[in-house]
Amino acid sequence: MYEARSKFAELVDQVQSGEVVVVTRNGEPVAELRPIASKANPEKIVDEILSLQWTLGESLVSTIRAGREQRA
Repeated sequence: MYEARSKFAELVDQVQSGEVVVVTRNGEPVAELRPIASKANPEKIVDEILSLQWTLGESLVSTIRAGREQRA
């Protein structure tokens, strides 16, 4: 914890470069600093959902499989 407080800016730089930093207290992990997931483009998500051509009565599993096959 002491090191995390004294080197916070350095740890944030590491996280920004893609690393996950584990913070410990008395040798026990208590927290993780990790990069946040980039925000998804809502329009792209809607387009992907529509491209799956979901229909009523079709099971979710078969819809997912069909979508995967279309992408392959």
